Amino acid sequence: GTMLEAIPFLGGGALFVWLQYQFVWLIVGLALTTIFFRVRSAVRRDKSKTTIAFFHPYCNDGGGGERVLWRAIDALLAANASKEKSKKICCVIYSGDNATAEEILEKANNRFSIDLRRCLASGEVKFVFLSNRVFVEASSWPRFTMIGQSLGSILLGLEALYKYSPHIYVDSMGYAFTFPIFRYFGGCTVACYVHYPTISTDMLSKITSSEASFNNSADVAKSQLRTTLKTWYYRAFAVVYSIVGNRADLIITNSSWTRGHITQIWNLPQSRVLLVFPACDTSRLQKLPLKGREPIVVSLGQFRPEKNHNLQLDAFLELKKRFPTLKNVKLAMIGGTRVGNEGDARIVESLRSRISAEPLLRDCASVLINLPNEELKEYLGRASVGLHTMSHEHFGIGIVELMAAGVVPVAHNSGGPKQDIVVPFAGQATGFLATKPEEYAESMAKILLNPDETEKMQIAGRKSANRFSDEEFSAQIVDNFKKLPQLANLL
Repeated sequence: GTMLEAIPFLGGGALFVWLQYQFVWLIVGLALTTIFFRVRSAVRRDKSKTTIAFFHPYCNDGGGGERVLWRAIDALLAANASKEKSKKICCVIYSGDNATAEEILEKANNRFSIDLRRCLASGEVKFVFLSNRVFVEASSWPRFTMIGQSLGSILLGLEALYKYSPHIYVDSMGYAFTFPIFRYFGGCTVACYVHYPTISTDMLSKITSSEASFNNSADVAKSQLRTTLKTWYYRAFAVVYSIVGNRADLIITNSSWTRGHITQIWNLPQSRVLLVFPACDTSRLQKLPLKGREPIVVSLGQFRPEKNHNLQLDAFLELKKRFPTLKNVKLAMIGGTRVGNEGDARIVESLRSRISAEPLLRDCASVLINLPNEELKEYLGRASVGLHTMSHEHFGIGIVELMAAGVVPVAHNSGGPKQDIVVPFAGQATGFLATKPEEYAESMAKILLNPDETEKMQIAGRKSANRFSDEEFSAQIVDNFKKLPQLANLL
């Protein structure tokens, strides 16, 4: 009896013997890899400071997720600085961006008014640049994108751990498959801030109901066989997603919607899944006057497929057709595109083509990309209505910014906007929820044609936005990170 013969579950035969050999080599390989990374981490880990590494390969994108990243780092460093005699912390960012550390922090300061440039010189902030971000690009996985990106994140996570081993690992972009890498190979404490679950029950229901959407093509939706196979694929993925998600020591989510889905999919008690609303720039926007608003409709959001900007044009067209008295109303779709992302650029080109081809839109609708802060603020100070059209958005930072600026939102009747944001404040409505173009048009008309009621919503919305302020976020992030033993006395 050899060791292979002692493995009973595969039986005899040449194929099974070969499989047994592969299984044994897999176990040996995993054991050796674990020993290698554990020893390397122990030797190379910084002993003079407690290091917190944020896995955020797209930290230079300039979106809401990046605002949360920089605000969290700023809050943790400030809390540590207030403890004069305690051990210092260092925040490390794993970045896959083609930019220098100075350029990234310069953009963060210009875009969000969060200045961490001084921390680079002092050593409180460090960057570890990753060369294999292509592994997590959606374009690298035209088929089986979800599992492809997840497997790609494992490879990128291995590169990150090889280059730098922290005490605490924080995934701030939703790469749960990296958790076991850092927990078992690196011996790190694992934390995460989840903006959006990789898979949700909403996604599964769309597949099973054969509903076409941006992540379920019409070809699949029309075929019963493809729908069945994709359902099995999603359910199998959900099982593995739950296993890796449970490797986290600290789990923070950004909305009630995300918290509910993570609790359900990862099969956790709700007490283990915490809720901290993302940091929003409310104080600066709350200084804008409420009076003197113009018939301008604005939307804020990056130009991505899931944002569904075409629904905004459908709704605005419906408004123009059904309410001809609102002839002076204008639409400004304001947002950013990811650096070098051809898909985002095609969306912008498609929207502009549609506007130029439609007489009712040609002179009153525009697409504005990467506006400077002051120009964006000027638009928000003039606008009356804010549009949001993404189905099942996890939160909706853009909606909070609209409300803080005194712009009354008409948001999609789902996800975070429905559960957390566009809700009554002290008994007063703060905006409207809609799904179809007709509903959006009616809601926009109510805002534009009823100034007295609109002013009440502006005031209530502005007060409600305080729930999502930078100060509130910073205090809660620090309180929750204190729950980690390594940081209990450092923050």
